[in-house]
Amino acid sequence: MNLQVTELKMGKVEAAKIEWNGPEIKASLNVALEDYRNLVVTEDMVKGSKEIMSELNKQAKAIDDFRKSTVKQLNPDIKAFEAEAKELVIMIKEARELIKCQVETFIERQREEKRELVNCRIDALDREYELEEEFKREIEFKDQYLNSSLSINKVEQDLRIQYDQAKQLQDMKHQKIDTIKVIVETFNHQLRFKFTPQEFDYLLDQDISQISKVVNEKVQGRIQEEKAELERIEAEKQAAIEQAKKDEEERVRKEEEQKRLASERESERLRQEEIRKQEQIRLEEQRKHEAELRAKELEATEKQRELQEQQAKVLETVTKQTEAFTPVENEKSRKLKVQVEIKATKEQMQALKAYMDQYDIEYTKL
Repeated sequence: MNLQVTELKMGKVEAAKIEWNGPEIKASLNVALEDYRNLVVTEDMVKGSKEIMSELNKQAKAIDDFRKSTVKQLNPDIKAFEAEAKELVIMIKEARELIKCQVETFIERQREEKRELVNCRIDALDREYELEEEFKREIEFKDQYLNSSLSINKVEQDLRIQYDQAKQLQDMKHQKIDTIKVIVETFNHQLRFKFTPQEFDYLLDQDISQISKVVNEKVQGRIQEEKAELERIEAEKQAAIEQAKKDEEERVRKEEEQKRLASERESERLRQEEIRKQEQIRLEEQRKHEAELRAKELEATEKQRELQEQQAKVLETVTKQTEAFTPVENEKSRKLKVQVEIKATKEQMQALKAYMDQYDIEYTKL
């Protein structure tokens, strides 16, 4: 299918020709503007300068308005030509787009079929090489594999190159892991805190000699650290034994001291208890003695009261007996002699005697 388009031909084209006095105005402006270009504005000239700026702006606007008006008169023919030419281009491109969509759909279908075929080869290579997931991620599915110009055999060849490289990296990693494992297992029996090969995974990106050097240094370093730690622990153990011995001796001394103090406190308690008992006995005896004294005082008081009562009775009797005699007037100092017979108890007699002694009464026992 051939696309035949009428040959493009240019008809009558006349260049826009404008005759105006532009050169004359330009020459006039060069002369007129010279003074303004060299103008130095001072503070006193600010107001006048603004008027000059306004006038210049007015002149520039007049020229620009004239330009726009003139161009507008010339533009219609040019714009009509542009619109017609663009319409023709759009017609051709629309037809091209219809074909392009179909071609792209076909190409995309071919690429998807090629993608499935490449993926099948990749699955087969995965089973053949037995790569670990870490190294599978190194395999790149290149976009060029989907190009129809590249055969599936060429794709497989490129993939095998990638798989070989990944396999080498995987084998090298395993060799490094085995090297670490051998060194660790060789010396782990000497260690309390064992190394695990995984502790050295950070070295896997280095070469074998460097890995062996670092692992040996780490292992030997830990052996020396543990030896020093064991010596320190043993020293601390001996120090702890000595301290425990001292602590035990101190404990025994304190216990004996506590027993002695307890014995002294018990002796003091018993002594104080005996003192309290003696004090209680003394107080009890004192209370008994005081009770006896109070009883005797009460008895003496009672006897005194009885004696006073007996004295009162004797006095009453004597008074009655003496009232039978009439004393001689004006003979106050004259003593009378009376013989009476008195019957009374011993206490009454003692009271009567005390009374007569008190009043200076003479008496004679018969």
